[in-house]
Amino acid sequence: MVNWFFFSAAILYGWFCLGFVVWNAIRGDENMLKIIYQHYGATMCVPFAGFAALGLVLHLESRSEQPIEFTALGFQFKGASGPVVLWVVCFLALALCIKLLW
Repeated sequence: MVNWFFFSAAILYGWFCLGFVVWNAIRGDENMLKIIYQHYGATMCVPFAGFAALGLVLHLESRSEQPIEFTALGFQFKGASGPVVLWVVCFLALALCIKLLW
């Protein structure tokens, strides 16, 4: 159920981003298009990185029979904190890659 909701939300967000760019192009809003073109990584790629990290965490949770638990830096993450910390790590890794490649 959650995976289908995530998939639907990601598709709707993608269509929203595409529609937003097309709508501003048709309207001729040069300022908004300038912001999108100059800062594409921040305006479009970072939200997609959030969805990608969420998709990865949801996929890992759905494939495992037990909740995600791990120990790092002397802390033990169990219960709801495991997926949250994993999402943060995945998101930061994707954001760093976007920053390095942009």
